[in-house]
Amino acid sequence: MQELKQRIIQEGIGKADNTTVCIAKDFLADGHASGCVIDFCRQSGAEIIGMGFLIEKAFAKGGHFLRDHHIEYHSLARITRINPDNSIVVE
Repeated sequence: MQELKQRIIQEGIGKADNTTVCIAKDFLADGHASGCVIDFCRQSGAEIIGMGFLIEKAFAKGGHFLRDHHIEYHSLARITRINPDNSIVVE
């Protein structure tokens, strides 16, 4: 995460007033990494219009975290359960 923060600082996202962003990520679990990206965008003044994920671990806390922060999001696949034999159930 420090690497991402340094990259954002170096590339001059410092002030992004009147900028809207849609964030695309690979995986949503507990929402920690998403929270950092949201924080960076909000600190810069950018408006987040939504987030998209390839895979969401639906039984984890990430979806609740995003809803609590008023972020609209969509996932292409939602893992609803991981069975004892490590097989997964996807919506």
